[in-house]
Amino acid sequence: MHRHRRPRRRLHLSLWVIALVLALAFPLVSAERARDLIPPITVKVVPHGDQFLPRGTTFGDVVSRFHLVADDGALLDVEGDVLDASKFPGAILLNGSAAEPDVVLHDGDAIRVVSPEDRTEGRVRTVEEVPGGQQSDPQFRLGTTPGELILVKGQISGKVVSSTFHPTGPLDTPNAVALTFDDGPSPLYTMTILGILQQYGVQATFFTIGEQVDAYPDIVGAEARAGMSVGNHTWDHPENPPFRDLPESKIREEMETTTDALRKAGVDPYLFRPPGGTYGDTEIGVASSLGMRVVLWSVDPQDWRDDIKAKDIVKNVLDNVGPGSIVLMHDGGGFQDATVKALPKIIQGISDRGLEFVPLVR
Repeated sequence: MHRHRRPRRRLHLSLWVIALVLALAFPLVSAERARDLIPPITVKVVPHGDQFLPRGTTFGDVVSRFHLVADDGALLDVEGDVLDASKFPGAILLNGSAAEPDVVLHDGDAIRVVSPEDRTEGRVRTVEEVPGGQQSDPQFRLGTTPGELILVKGQISGKVVSSTFHPTGPLDTPNAVALTFDDGPSPLYTMTILGILQQYGVQATFFTIGEQVDAYPDIVGAEARAGMSVGNHTWDHPENPPFRDLPESKIREEMETTTDALRKAGVDPYLFRPPGGTYGDTEIGVASSLGMRVVLWSVDPQDWRDDIKAKDIVKNVLDNVGPGSIVLMHDGGGFQDATVKALPKIIQGISDRGLEFVPLVR
């Protein structure tokens, strides 16, 4: 019995079908490879350098892919505090100009992140006449010598950078210096500073923050019992906007609430020092209506700076102090370790010049 063989025709048909499929597939594969071989574009992305990107890449794609962010530049006051955090806007630029995210990039384009640096406000110079025979209001120095007070202040903040006094009449300046301390009472520093002052027999003036007075009335009492003058330095030290630019009702509230706290602690304040040294007619008038005179300073050793060392505070004071000087320092508001360390050398250096120490009076 013979077996039937499969017809060869079917085998030939199968091979033909396979060949046809391969022939049709080959152009597709070749076309895909051809597309892959299209050259990319070169785009400079600062600060990442030249980047090879597929054609059709958009500006927004690059910003997202490289996590590009432009920081704004801040406007700072003369003490480095921020007046306007976004005064100088940053930008991500395409070929030097702003661009929409869907803009398609081309070969040779450049993308740059621009983050402006912080800038400090300008300074203004003013000359104020100081009459003789009475304490000036605001007061920058001891004594009643008539003259010209030359002030350099921040153009926007009004914060005092420097003050220079030129007498124009008979001198009536005491051979004395007034040491003043702001931003207390502080449980960390005030009693230590008070102890140093008592050790050297020095009377000084403390300008106190109302909320601190409310929290530590016993320290204020200790200041008064030691013969120190105690003044009003607002309730919570508002600086931004500058104190002088606040509404009159807010200025009055800051002064009144602090005076109330001081009276509860046993002190009736007659001196007021504005935060940052800013002042204007409104706050002078409000202070006067509350029985206070505005007092600033003539020597600022910048002991409020976080990075300052005790030896620099000492040098800043002794290089600028003289008869009639009012020296600004701090017993609160931050870390005042350097001030505590500098104080004995400051007292000794001033004493060696034959100058006395007095508290500020009415």
